[in-house]
Amino acid sequence: MGDYSFVLDAAVLVACIVLIILSKATYTKKTNRYKYFLSSIISLMIAASANVFYHVCVNESFKNGVIVYIAKMAYYIPLITVLALFNLYVADLIELGSKAFERFVLGSYSVFILLTMIEPITTFGYNIDKEGNVDSPYYITVFAAAYVMYLIILAINLYGHKNIVVKRIVNSVAIVFTISIIIILIQAIFKGDSFTCFAFFLPILAVFVLLHSNSYDVDFGTLDFNAFVSYFGEILQKKEEVVVVNIYVENFTTDMYIKKNKIAFQKFINDIKYNNFVFKITEDRMIFIYKKSEFDAERIMNCFNKLHEEYQLDQKTVFTTNIEMFKSAYDYQNFYEFIETRMKYNTYRMCNEQDIYAYINNQYIKQELNDIVERGDLNDKRILAYCQPVLDIAKNRYTSAEALMRLKLDKIGLVYPDVFIPMAEEFKYIHKLSLIILNKVCAYISENPKIERISVNFSIDELKDSKFCDDITSVISRYDIDYGKIAIEITESRTLDDFVIIKDRIIALKKLGFKFYLDDFGTGYSNFERIMGLPIDIIKFDRSLVIFAKGNNESKYMISNFADIFKRLGYDILFEGIEDETDEEMCRKMKADYLQGYKYSKPIPIEELNRFL
Repeated sequence: MGDYSFVLDAAVLVACIVLIILSKATYTKKTNRYKYFLSSIISLMIAASANVFYHVCVNESFKNGVIVYIAKMAYYIPLITVLALFNLYVADLIELGSKAFERFVLGSYSVFILLTMIEPITTFGYNIDKEGNVDSPYYITVFAAAYVMYLIILAINLYGHKNIVVKRIVNSVAIVFTISIIIILIQAIFKGDSFTCFAFFLPILAVFVLLHSNSYDVDFGTLDFNAFVSYFGEILQKKEEVVVVNIYVENFTTDMYIKKNKIAFQKFINDIKYNNFVFKITEDRMIFIYKKSEFDAERIMNCFNKLHEEYQLDQKTVFTTNIEMFKSAYDYQNFYEFIETRMKYNTYRMCNEQDIYAYINNQYIKQELNDIVERGDLNDKRILAYCQPVLDIAKNRYTSAEALMRLKLDKIGLVYPDVFIPMAEEFKYIHKLSLIILNKVCAYISENPKIERISVNFSIDELKDSKFCDDITSVISRYDIDYGKIAIEITESRTLDDFVIIKDRIIALKKLGFKFYLDDFGTGYSNFERIMGLPIDIIKFDRSLVIFAKGNNESKYMISNFADIFKRLGYDILFEGIEDETDEEMCRKMKADYLQGYKYSKPIPIEELNRFL
């Protein structure tokens, strides 16, 4: 401890260089905190270099008071700088946000630096004679005072704000600082100087590991979504022209395929000659960022085609340049997910203005749907009730209709169900929209009592909700109409979970007078056992069955027998999608009770339904 060895200072110097390389290799957000951290490393490198220079070159080769003074200043000032920076770093970490504290740290730092610079003159702590000899008769020096004071401030800030910083991090940093202090104290007892920079390096290493190590994915060498957000935020801020390549690979990180995919991915990276960061922003989606001048779409597509042939990796690739309307990496992420839903596997898409405006409209629709649900207004004017009249064959007139939904939004006008219904189902908005349509249907029926019935569509998931019956009846009770005026259309799901619950809901509502339709029979999920297990009133044969029956006599015979079976079981039959006289005549012969389709009317605003009654 008492004799100096340059090995530790040299090791600290090398270790600091390694930390800088690592912090650059794994992208780190360029915040004030990171700048303090990086400045601390640089300051420590200067101190370690100065200490080596002083002991190896000055102390052993030649002595000069001025040279020794400069070497000492180059050693002590950076160390005090590290202490001040650590305090600013912690203040930023705990979000102290106090200008007074910042001024205190900078002010005290200036005082300590000044006292350090005049220390040889005042002979407080140590002095330097003309020959360059250093005399240190005291343990107390300006550096020691700065060290103690800044450590106390650090401890107060860390433990005074434990609710802000994770306890494990606070304790880890405290343990490392304690070890550093013990090293400094033991060294001071033996009047050594070899371990000082090493003791300062330990907290820097701890902070890097705990807060700045942006480790790569072990298998693929990629960075995460947070790194992408930060990195791309800098690109947007600098307005750099780049091309973003978003690649979605199905089952990319599935355990079963991970070894194969790892090899395939590394081969792909080598083939496309990509040298920048790769971001894995979801389990199966990666992003590459090219400078515009270095981008070669043909090379990427060729490499992926080869990869697909060799490893059978199914992918969707989206290319975009900077999009002025997008203000964050989140916009790009959402945009890619939107575009991918419109793509087939093993295809590529260079996005254009139409894609961007389609996405913007999609986001606008989503916002409007959310607002409609949040407001909860059953009379919301943005939801339009449309109807398609249904012909009653026995009475030879239109006695009922199916209610349909449209959106009318200020910025884009009329929006059709195939656009917004999937979105409403995905974000759990559909039930509120269905209740709004039900309310508008009830309002129409209350003013037009000659209509026998209007059907409203509800999903199986809505029906499973324990509040479904109360929600339906509470809307209808606002109007003086019979429950029998309302029919509920449900579409049989592929898996029809909670069959007993659904059956109980239907039975409860049928006791009140509701009618139930099974919509879209024949679309591929139909199960006779489940259909017969539900107390349905009317089976709606899908348009696809009408087309199928027109194909040949065998098909017509099969569909006709389906209808006959249901009729014998007590169900009424409704054929939808009737477009001409041929369709109508055929369905009449197949024992249809009701007919619906463009032959009679396209969907119309509910207010126009009167002309069919």
